[in-house]
Amino acid sequence: MRLSKISYPPLRAERSARRIRRSDPGWFYLTVPSGEPLAVDHAGGQHAAGPGQFAMVDTSLPVVVADREPVQQLIIQVLRTELPLRHAQLRPGLARGFPVGGGWGALLVGTAAQIMESADQYSPDDAKGLAQVLVDLVVSVLAQFDAASDAQHRLLHLKALDFIENHLTDPGLTPEGVAAAQSVSLRYLQMLFREQGWTIAGLIRQRRLERCRRELCEDTFRRRSVAAIGARWGFGDAAAFSRAFKRAFGTPPGEYRQRHATR
Repeated sequence: MRLSKISYPPLRAERSARRIRRSDPGWFYLTVPSGEPLAVDHAGGQHAAGPGQFAMVDTSLPVVVADREPVQQLIIQVLRTELPLRHAQLRPGLARGFPVGGGWGALLVGTAAQIMESADQYSPDDAKGLAQVLVDLVVSVLAQFDAASDAQHRLLHLKALDFIENHLTDPGLTPEGVAAAQSVSLRYLQMLFREQGWTIAGLIRQRRLERCRRELCEDTFRRRSVAAIGARWGFGDAAAFSRAFKRAFGTPPGEYRQRHATR
């Protein structure tokens, strides 16, 4: 995530296909003019974004910016890899002038501008947290448009996965708890997981088994019993853990350790 405020006199700037082949940093731009309209020729369309609007630009596609008047703008840059969106979803909205509005757009622009004004007050850890906040706001803004209609679903799915990964050692981790942490209904979250071919409970069990398998093979945990490793990852019943492990990997955990443990 990068933020910048720039101003410049009338100019014409071009990023050609040849230059893109030489270097593509993979950035996705939201540019918010605060003065004269910004004229953008990008992704097969010609549009102008003026005050109270923003335009989107993808550095992997050619773009021409031509301005007859001095321009001031706030630029919010996000790496495309940070967005839970397919490239095809973003392309229809590129270079169009979208209203900032009074909802997510206003919150994004206001937050970015406030961070710019007080950037020297933040520690590196603060910056990481603020960057994630801005990425979430960008996705929420994009989700309002046809170019990214399922962005919120994807973001919710990613957040639920992250919550699961960070709570695998909690024996009380349940699908209901995952849904509650995301402030959505269990039925709704189950629907999102089914679209990816999983149930929430099935994914939790599989990720726990994979963590157990890893520790059974590591020399660091050789003094820890099989049952203790299972219990550490949420399997309180040793027999149930053994059965689940065998179903997943073909052999009981004790035998798997004997075959694969580091010597």
